[in-house]
Parts: sequence; structure tokens; C-alpha cells
Amino acid sequence: MKYDISVHSVHGSNLLKDLTGKRFGRLLVLRRDYSIDDHARWIALCACGTRTSVRSDRLLSKKTRSCGCLRKDRAKRFQKR
Repeated sequence: MKYDISVHSVHGSNLLKDLTGKRFGRLLVLRRDYSIDDHARWIALCACGTRTSVRSDRLLSKKTRSCGCLRKDRAKRFQKR
């Protein structure tokens, strides 16, 4: 099933923006992920090479900026101190 993601309504009045090609922290959005849940999701490629599925709201609010590698890198830096 294909959707017109440029004007697809999500949760009533919110319009889904095409995030393809946009960068959020270490994540580069590759394409829409048509998952079953109620939230719009995107397949993104992390700078470390991992592909991950991320909700639109998490990307736009900057709550998700990597696949999880950012947290690991920060923990390693903190342990070295």
C-alpha cells in the first residue's frame, strides 16, 4: 500500500512532513517506514552505519539523534575521565 506522504494526515490535524534526506544529529533519513503502529516512522542511517526505524516526533523534537551509539560514545568518554 502506497501513501502520499506529502499530505498524509496523522493523528487528525497534523500533516506529515517528508523528512527524506534530512539529517537529525547522526541520523540521515532514507525513507518512510510503513509500520503498523499509529506513529509515522522513518528508516534512518546512523553515522556508525546502523539502520534504524524512528518516529517522526522523536526526530523533530531532537529526542532521538542516533541509533544508540551516541549514548555509548558519551559513556566511554565519561569513563576515561
